Amino acid sequence: MSAVGSVFTIMKGSGIEEALNCIYGPNAIVHIMSGKAIARALRSLFLLDATLSYKLMKIVVSQIDQTSSDPKLSKDDINELSGLLTEFYKKDDSEGMNMDFVLESSALEKLDCFMNKVKIELTMRSRTAKLWLLFQEYVGFIREFVGCERIKFFVGHLDATTNFLNLFAATGHAFYAKSARLYLQKMRDLPNTHPNLYAQYCNENTHAVQRSGHVWNGLWTDLTIEQTLMSRLKGRGGLTHGRGLTESVRHMWIYTMHHFAQFHDAMTSLTGKRHKSSEQHTEFGESRRARDTCDLTKLIAWFDKKDPFDLELTELMSLSTGLTATQQDNINCDEAESVGYQIQIRLDNCTYESASMKRTSKVKTLEDLKPSVKIGGKELKVEEVVLFLRCTALAKRQGKDPEKYFEYEMSAVPSSLFDGPFMRHADKADLANEILEEVKPTPKADTPQTMMIIDGGWLLNKVRWKKSVRYRDVFAQYRKFVREKFGIAVIVFDGYDASTKDHEHKRRLLNAKKRANNITIEVDNEVHEDQSAFFTNVHNKTAFIRELAEMLKTDGHAVTICNADADTVIVQKALNFAKNEQNVTVVANDTDVLIMIIYHWTDEMSDIFFRRETQSKKNIENTYRIRDITIPAAFKQNILFAHAWSGCDTTSHCYGFGKNTINGTLKSDKKAQKLSKLIVTSSIQQTVGDAGCKLFSLMYGEPDVSLTKLRHQRFDSMMAEKNSITLPRIPPTVRAAYYHALRVHLQVVVWLQLNESELNASEWGWKKTPEGYEPIMTDLPAAPESVLNFVRCKCKSPKNQCGTMICSCRKNGLKCVSACGGCHGESCRNSEDVDLEDDDQ
Repeated sequence: MSAVGSVFTIMKGSGIEEALNCIYGPNAIVHIMSGKAIARALRSLFLLDATLSYKLMKIVVSQIDQTSSDPKLSKDDINELSGLLTEFYKKDDSEGMNMDFVLESSALEKLDCFMNKVKIELTMRSRTAKLWLLFQEYVGFIREFVGCERIKFFVGHLDATTNFLNLFAATGHAFYAKSARLYLQKMRDLPNTHPNLYAQYCNENTHAVQRSGHVWNGLWTDLTIEQTLMSRLKGRGGLTHGRGLTESVRHMWIYTMHHFAQFHDAMTSLTGKRHKSSEQHTEFGESRRARDTCDLTKLIAWFDKKDPFDLELTELMSLSTGLTATQQDNINCDEAESVGYQIQIRLDNCTYESASMKRTSKVKTLEDLKPSVKIGGKELKVEEVVLFLRCTALAKRQGKDPEKYFEYEMSAVPSSLFDGPFMRHADKADLANEILEEVKPTPKADTPQTMMIIDGGWLLNKVRWKKSVRYRDVFAQYRKFVREKFGIAVIVFDGYDASTKDHEHKRRLLNAKKRANNITIEVDNEVHEDQSAFFTNVHNKTAFIRELAEMLKTDGHAVTICNADADTVIVQKALNFAKNEQNVTVVANDTDVLIMIIYHWTDEMSDIFFRRETQSKKNIENTYRIRDITIPAAFKQNILFAHAWSGCDTTSHCYGFGKNTINGTLKSDKKAQKLSKLIVTSSIQQTVGDAGCKLFSLMYGEPDVSLTKLRHQRFDSMMAEKNSITLPRIPPTVRAAYYHALRVHLQVVVWLQLNESELNASEWGWKKTPEGYEPIMTDLPAAPESVLNFVRCKCKSPKNQCGTMICSCRKNGLKCVSACGGCHGESCRNSEDVDLEDDDQ
């Protein structure tokens, strides 16, 4: 159980939780990850291992004809193995299901050799692959341990236990790391100290318990004690139900147990109600195999989208969130074995009492990249809802006025505006779809000859590269596409200098399925096989744009490469042509471009046409004349603000409020219009922030109630109705709303001026970091210091740990959690004690 929990520990944050969501519910996954739901946990490990092995086999098969390894693996060898396995599975018990003829196959030996070479290559080139291959190795250790117990193989049991020593040490399971080490030392010396006992263990297989003569049913001694003595001790008629626990009573109970067993056998023989058991293990049952096959298919589908063996992913990255570990993060979960070995080395020549392991020396996992809460000077990871509920419970016990505590988020991030480390992303196309819903596209025959302005980002992805060609051929594709479709055009590309769009670039990068490494672009080089992965790398994209721009200029096109975002430059060029009485067509799919054109275009200008692709699979291009778009004048004045406030590339989307909802409010509510105008026009940060807080209160339906009071009301309402909370539905704090309003002001000013604003982004809701600009979530701690000090206990006494009112968690009526300093929410007197059945029903 501890080994299983340790394996899941090093994989925290890697995406393994999200993968298990395919086959288990979130509550079950919590207990699976801890190892307590041991049957489900083992099944999960074996299914994940099978999925990863399937992915590796696909790599092996794809490389069979491309390698000259010795011994060489061929497709004939794969077909031979497939035939042998098929023959094996067709056998029944009467034919003797012996797999020796498969294991002795030379084809299997070749496959094993080739598979090891593939693993070594993956380990050397990708830290992400290295982590998941290490996971497979640990699952192999667990499978070996279980097998040795089942068949009662004592020497194998010791070897398998040895494999866990480094794992226990690396994951901070100090008592297991020390006790297993001491146990192995004593067992290895057993032939000298107790030769008779050693002979019984090795020759008579008595180190494990067997209840019947069936094969593969050996059990751990401690598990047998739990299932027999302890279950009867605590069950109805046991000693804990009124008989007392004196020494004489215990002796009488134990000495009479075998007599009661005889009564039990006699009664079952008489009644014929004896429990029927099968020699077939439950895992071999038809229903279990069908369910395993179904769940395996789901896992394979998930890993096909999030491939841990993608060689382009050289960094260590979470498959679910896309968070990538940098050198400064010191994430070393992929080095768990070596970390554990170094800890074990430090235990040499120490007695059991003097041996100690610092928690700071254990591995850091990808979960450490997630937003944390600073408590007592330490960065701690606490589940968002758990932290919020603990803070609110403590706040109500400590203060006469609990409402004041709702000035704080009481969570690691403002959940209504942020999803983990990133701003909540809005569907920008919603606003464009609503505006264009009543507008009929202009037929191609009715579109006059116009100047063409092309969004370079759209162009890069519109042209699909041919396979196995050179870069000069790709550049020729782009030149031909532009010449035949648009003639002579103005083309504007994005730039990637430091800007407030850095945050959005990072989010897109992390959500990408694949990423290419840095590639040197030479016209004679063969193109990268995956166009999307190539453009995900900013270095590659920048170099490609530079080369493509030079090629397009030779054809007479006017090409501009911006320092940052190209949207404002595209709109500025379109307006300049229209002011000079020249019709213009803007080709782009970006809603930002459309919104800016609608706002800035006037009837005195020449026509501007906006060409965009539909969101359908057919990607039909529709052209809309801006003159045909009719929206109320009051809303037109607020359209830039509405787009920024409801979420764009540099501002957050507020959970539960879509763009259409915000638009409706700004169209009909004069107070909302007045506040939006104040946010845009004021040059004083405090005024902008205060107006933003009032607008949030209005959005939540309580225009005259402060955000702090509104948060308290929403929390009480949720707890009264459902006794649970959805954190993102609780309004943001005053300070989170303040910084959101500042970012909205900055973005709207940029759109109004159609160039980079002279405002300093660091003064308007952003902070400059070595990686670029990051949004300021809030400038307050997660909760008041008086509350945070009691969010976790620090009980370290091994005797009756967390069993008295000295434990701050127990004192406040709370269960200990993983953030607690001494017990970490495990094996203490105040931890969650949930009895899960280990069946899979």
